[in-house]
Amino acid sequence: MPLANVDVLHGIVNGSTFISEFTSLSVSPSVQPFLSHSAGHMYPQHADVMKQLPEIRFTTPQIKSILDLTDDDGIADLSAANTDLHFKLAADQSNRGASASLIHYRYRAAKAFLILERITAGHDTDAQAQCRLICSYDGTNAPLVYAGSLAVAGTLATAEHYVLGEVHINGSEVDGPQSLDIDYQQNILQAGGSGELFNTFHCQMQSTPRATIAVMNALPWALGQAFDLSSVSLYLRKRGRAARVADATAEHIKFSATDGLGCIEGTNGDGMGPNITTVALNFIAPDATTAPLLVSSTAVAITT
Repeated sequence: MPLANVDVLHGIVNGSTFISEFTSLSVSPSVQPFLSHSAGHMYPQHADVMKQLPEIRFTTPQIKSILDLTDDDGIADLSAANTDLHFKLAADQSNRGASASLIHYRYRAAKAFLILERITAGHDTDAQAQCRLICSYDGTNAPLVYAGSLAVAGTLATAEHYVLGEVHINGSEVDGPQSLDIDYQQNILQAGGSGELFNTFHCQMQSTPRATIAVMNALPWALGQAFDLSSVSLYLRKRGRAARVADATAEHIKFSATDGLGCIEGTNGDGMGPNITTVALNFIAPDATTAPLLVSSTAVAITT
C-alpha cells in the first residue's frame, strides 16, 4: 500500500497553557508484555500485558510557560484539565490540513503529572527545558487515549526564546559564563495497587537541584576550591528580534538560592584556546519549607 498519510507535531494543550515550540518529543505507551511457557516447551503459549507506564517526553524553549506551571518544586499537577497532545495531518500536494478540519488526531491524558527535569542555556545557544509528562489512571479513563478525525486546538506561536544571562555568586558577578545546566535530579514515585494495569499514584520523593556553570577563564578559583553559598542569582536573558531585551525590562527569568556548597570541578584548555572552568553549585534548603532553588520570577529585570 503506498503512503497516504503523514502527520506533524502541533502542540500540547492544558487549560490556558499551549506549548507549541519543541526541539524534541516522544510518546511512549511503555507496554510491558508478559510471556509464559508451558513446562519443557520451546515456545511461549501465553501473552498478556503486565503493566503500562505511558508518558510523554519533550524539550522546549518555552521555559517561562513551563516554570509558570512547575514553579520552585519543578513539578505540576495538570489533572484539573485534560492534557492534549495534538498532531496535524499534512496535506498531500500542499502543506498542512486546515486546523478546523476534522482530519487530525490527538493523545489525551485526563490525569497528568508534569516534571521539569533540566534546563540548559548557553551564551549564544537557545535555552531549553527538558520535561516529562507522566500519564496515570484516574479510575475511569485510560492514562493515554488516542482519538482521530478531530480539529486541533491552540494557535501556533514562537515567542519565548532565551540565552544565558548574568550569573552572580555570593554577591559578585561571574565573568564570562558560557553555559548553564540546571539539573533538578528528580526522584519520582510511580505506584499502583490491587492488580491494576496502570499506576494511580505519582509524587515527588526527592529533588536535589544542582547547577553547573562553564566559565571562560580561571577566575572562579578565587572563590575557593569548595565554598559556602550565601547568595546565587542565575538569569536567563530574553531575546528580542533585533537585539537582546534590555536588562531593565521585566521579561527575563531569574533563579535564586541562599544556601549550599559550591565547588570547582576543574579547568581545561588545549594550549591554543582559552581556559574553561567548570563550577558546580549544589543547593540545599535554607529551612524546612523553602525549596533549595527558587524561581524568583519569570518576568524580571536583570539586576543582581
